[in-house]
Amino acid sequence: MLFICVKSGRGQIRSCMTDKLHKHDSQDEVETVTRQLIDVAKECIRTQAAMKMKVLPMYGSLPASEQMKVFERCGRTTRKIVVATNIAETSITIPGIVYIVDCGFVKLKAYNPKSGVESLVTIPVSKSSAEQRAGRAGRVRAGKAYRLYTEEGYDGLESSTVPEMQRSDLAPVILQMKALGVSNIVRFNFLSPPPAQNMIRGLELLYALQALDDNGNLTSPLGLQMAEFPLTPMFSKMLLASGEFQCSEEAVIIAAMTQIQNVFITPMGEKSAANRAKRNFAVEEGDHVSLLNVFRAFIKYKKNSKWCKQNFLNYKGLCRAVEIQHQLQRLLKKFKVPLVSCQGKSP
Repeated sequence: MLFICVKSGRGQIRSCMTDKLHKHDSQDEVETVTRQLIDVAKECIRTQAAMKMKVLPMYGSLPASEQMKVFERCGRTTRKIVVATNIAETSITIPGIVYIVDCGFVKLKAYNPKSGVESLVTIPVSKSSAEQRAGRAGRVRAGKAYRLYTEEGYDGLESSTVPEMQRSDLAPVILQMKALGVSNIVRFNFLSPPPAQNMIRGLELLYALQALDDNGNLTSPLGLQMAEFPLTPMFSKMLLASGEFQCSEEAVIIAAMTQIQNVFITPMGEKSAANRAKRNFAVEEGDHVSLLNVFRAFIKYKKNSKWCKQNFLNYKGLCRAVEIQHQLQRLLKKFKVPLVSCQGKSP
């Protein structure tokens, strides 16, 4: 990026980052590179080696107000550099980008049928993804993409990204298809046929949750009720069973909170303070009960946005969690599941 600043003409720069270079999360790498570039920018201004630089980070847990700065215009004497994760690849278009720096890796959701766990993994980009990244340059005028890998490395990349259908937990998909009347899931003509192992795992999970009977049909009423929830099958079953354990109010809140991405926000350079604030809600029982504590505190302080900012919490996300809570409560009432609280007691 320094080479571009010194040797190339005007134009904004966007760097595509993942956590491949550091054994931490993507935010760590973005902040590290951002700080390094800010130091370089100061030196360039001092020595007049290049024009002024405005370096901006872009990652999921960055507050919305900070994310919006990447869309602000810079003066003619200032070059904007955006250091971003996958968040800036397909969902948004940053105006004025002329140069792209591609690290050659991407983070994707992947499902392991043996463990039954979905996780984010860092893998080499596909050729189609590399071309898509390059296409982000030159929207306003001729641009250029700098790829941090060799031509031989590019030739060895997969031609396209594995479709999400082939790397996801299929239990939610199977449940919805059964509810829509698709009886023979195995012979269904998928656009991207999923691996047999994923299909088997999904069917086994639904059978274990008693959503499917011995013939592979939706059970009534449990399976039909589970299909109406906008949740994964395990969360749906948890909610329907929560009344029996006298903890449906807590179960609804936890289910709602897990649907929110980035409950906690981490402003640039304030990671230590954000971690201290996060520990105020943490409990030995685990993350789910910690999320319950966050939600209850949000309600206690009357959904105050200033309180959220002070505690490094995502105000819009928590408001969305309240909406989801009400939606789930309506479904439980529809299915005559009592809304009761365990009052902090174990069942």
